[in-house]
Amino acid sequence: MVEKKTIIDKKFIPTLIALGTLILLAIFILPTLGPEKMPLPSAKDHIVNANFEDINSIIILTPDANEINIDLKLQKNGQWLVNGKLAYLPEIERMFAVLKTVTITKTIDNYSNLADFGLETPKKILGLGFKDKEKNEETYYVGEYAPASKDRYVRIPKFSRIYMVEKEFYTALSMTPQGFVNKDIFTMEPDQIKEFSITQNNKTYKLTNEKAGWYVTLPNNIKIYADQNRTTTLVNNVFGNSARALIKDEATDLAKYDLEKPPIQMTAVNKEGKKANVLISNVIPSTKLRYITNTITKRVFVIQEDIIKNQLLFNDLDIRNKMIIVPKLSDISKVIITKDKKKYIFEVDDINLWHCNQLKQEEIDTTDFIESLTAHYVDITSDIDIKKTKENFGFDNPQIEISCYEKDKEKTKGYKPYTVKIGKKSKEGIYYIEKSNDPYLYFITQKTMNFINNLGLKTTKVH
Repeated sequence: MVEKKTIIDKKFIPTLIALGTLILLAIFILPTLGPEKMPLPSAKDHIVNANFEDINSIIILTPDANEINIDLKLQKNGQWLVNGKLAYLPEIERMFAVLKTVTITKTIDNYSNLADFGLETPKKILGLGFKDKEKNEETYYVGEYAPASKDRYVRIPKFSRIYMVEKEFYTALSMTPQGFVNKDIFTMEPDQIKEFSITQNNKTYKLTNEKAGWYVTLPNNIKIYADQNRTTTLVNNVFGNSARALIKDEATDLAKYDLEKPPIQMTAVNKEGKKANVLISNVIPSTKLRYITNTITKRVFVIQEDIIKNQLLFNDLDIRNKMIIVPKLSDISKVIITKDKKKYIFEVDDINLWHCNQLKQEEIDTTDFIESLTAHYVDITSDIDIKKTKENFGFDNPQIEISCYEKDKEKTKGYKPYTVKIGKKSKEGIYYIEKSNDPYLYFITQKTMNFINNLGLKTTKVH
């Protein structure tokens, strides 16, 4: 039996040698040349071409001052940490925006010594890590000032070229770790807040975010529907404001900062049940600042007094709901207005039009009237607690009484409609108002009284 042998035609040998050479180049040599074969950044190009949304780490090293090294890392929950502590995202975004806008002013290809440019031992080293694991980290070495200008020398290790870039590049990298510390009063988002309370002047006001909106429990433990716009503004102010500067990281002696028995305390609970407490000191002598701390982070900051006074405190008159009719129009199925011992019953149909059988429909747009009534505000708010005064406001025999029945509630056992009573006319020519579940006295002017009294009629004729 003859043994078979594989014989390669001699004419293919040069081709095979060339192919082998290409393979060796691809495996061992081209990777080392790769970066230089990439398009080199040139003058007027941006030195940083990455996008912030693609970044998951930023490292800033200062070789001759290790204590101010910065390690910024993005967490799975979307939060950034600076050296292991919660960082302030807007500050990171601001810095990166500066880095990204810096342009190259000049390039240098012929040089003999990196030390001549301060790049042998750089002043700063910037490292950018990417979410895409296939992408290598970008590194930048920052050297000395360029002569006769404030530009800085920068080198990207994967390129041999040296760049001169605008001075803002170095300035943006010159922050300390404290500069990136989160200075938010609460590290919670406003739309995630379930409960929020403030104790001020020995009085506690509690806000609760419920299905119908924000409610406020006053110091006398009476719970009323809050002014939605003003409450939302207050919550946004509290949870959107930041302190001015970090004073102490992980403070243990709160008494040193007048925070052991603070005059102002805030407590928040988010929808996940996480609780946070904020303590605010008295005004620091000879300043317009207060100390403030979050008991979770234990960091002590200072914050401007005018922010505390104008944006963060409860104003009792402000926070109360000033709508004459508190329930939302969309939740109301029936309105009964009693005046001159007569009842006018307004009911809504399936297409949200209102009707009143006691009135001539050609003389009134009942839908327009009810919509206007439920959008009306009281004209004056007071601090007078109706039950704590002996004065007779005429609510035992009101001139007008408005009862609003809410959908899906009016058939509930023990249900009482939301009621508004318009009492006597005061000496000042305004009318007293009492609202359901609200202890305070309100007032309406003669103009508002006329609007309600006329029931939207062009005339006051009834059947």
